[in-house]
Formats: sequence, structure tokens, C-alpha cells
Amino acid sequence: MDASLMSAEFFHALEVTVWLSLFGAPLGCFIVFRRLSFLGDALSHATLSGVAVASLLFGLNFLALSLGAVVAALTTHLLLQYFERSWKLTPDLALTVSYSGLFGLGLFLLSRQGQSLEHFLVGDIRSANDEALNFLRLWTLIVIGTISFFWKPLWLGAVDPVLARSLGYSRWSTQSILVVLMAVSVVGMMQTVGVVLVATYLVFPAVTAMPWVRSLSGLLLGSLLSALVASGVGLWIWSLDPSYRSAPVFSLSAFCLFILSHVSRWTLRPRLE
Repeated sequence: MDASLMSAEFFHALEVTVWLSLFGAPLGCFIVFRRLSFLGDALSHATLSGVAVASLLFGLNFLALSLGAVVAALTTHLLLQYFERSWKLTPDLALTVSYSGLFGLGLFLLSRQGQSLEHFLVGDIRSANDEALNFLRLWTLIVIGTISFFWKPLWLGAVDPVLARSLGYSRWSTQSILVVLMAVSVVGMMQTVGVVLVATYLVFPAVTAMPWVRSLSGLLLGSLLSALVASGVGLWIWSLDPSYRSAPVFSLSAFCLFILSHVSRWTLRPRLE
């Protein structure tokens, strides 16, 4: 591959990771603050069933895939509530059976269609075409706009749920907003990190920044910075040998940055306090 093509491929991949960081990191802050990180991981698996049904009916159309993902995520959310309230399952059991069933359905449908499961489970940044890039640009604006518009209920719901309820903000409605945002975000991430490694952009940035910040707004900025740094390092490592899939490299980079952040904060704590 000549240098000019490698350069174009590199900068294309760079833009993709920037958009992923811009919507994934801020959204992940609310997920982590509300202790929904496992729910986010579960939804990323469960949405595969909606994506599979949408691809069966409409092909690999991003709008159809997004709608399918939202329906699957909301279905998982409703099943979770139903199993907890009606069948009296504990939250961990209700969540496990809900997402495992839909994840299995998604794998079954995709394998029946002859789709590459590896593409959906562990994505590759080179598969993000112009349509995917336009989707990421638009979705970034939607996520940032939604967070800005619902900032107060989302922030109160994350920090003080009791105060949020007293002010008339429904915990279920704000959580539903996060569920929908997570579901469509998974579609955007599927091309690059796949559903299995969604935590790379939804969880790692926030938990990496947590030792160094004291407020939700600080966490938003810190998580965005850590997402961009992890993406940049991962992209550089991947560019050294593009024959490997990019997703595991990005995930490993995010994990190493998370370890470095917590170890360095623990080491410097006596000096900073």
C-alpha cells in the first residue's frame, strides 16, 4: 500500500475515532455515574438482535439498523423491568437472562443470513465507509444536543436521584433517554469496535478520568480527553501494522490508560493532598 493511501486511510480512521470520542465519552459519564455500566454492556449485546432483524428486512442501512437497535434496547429494558417486578428476579439475574436471550437471537439470525459475525462482534475501523462517517457526525450532534437539552434532569438523576424525583424528574424517563442514546451509539461503534468492545468508548474514558475530577462537568472534560488520548495511542500502534484488527488495539490502549491513570493518582495522592 503506497504512502498516500496509507495517509488517507490514517486520517479517515483518525476522524472516526474523534467522532466516537465526542459522543461516547460524555454519554459514558452518565452511564458510569448512574452505575449503569453493566447495563450499557448488556444493551450493546442485546441490540445485536434488533440489528439482525433490521439487516434482514432492510439491508445494512444505518437508519434501519439504528431503529432496530433502539427497539431491541427498549425491549431489553422492558423485559428487565418485567422480570424484576413480576417474576421477582434479582436485578443481576433479570439483566443476564434479558440480554443473553436477545444476544443469542441476534447471533442466530446473523448466522442464518450468512453475515460475518466477526464484523459485528469485533469491528474494524477500515470498514467505516462514508455513510458510516456521516452517521457518526450527525449522531455526535444529536448526543451532544440531547445531553445539553436534558442536562439538569440527567445530572440530578446521576448525582441525587431523591432530589430529582422531588423536582418532578422521572428516573424511568431519564434512564430511558440514556438507553435510547446507548442503543443508537452501539450502531455507530459497531463498525469500529464491535458490540463486544463497546466499553472502549462508553466506560473506559469516564473511569479513567474519575480519580482526577471532582464534578460531573469535570468528568465530562476528563473523559473526553482520555478517550482522545487512548484513541490516538491506539491508532498510532495500529498504524504500525494495519494487518491487525483495530478494535482490540483501541480497547487495550484504553485499558492501559485506565491503569496508568489510577496508579499514578494513587502514587501522587500524598503529594496532592
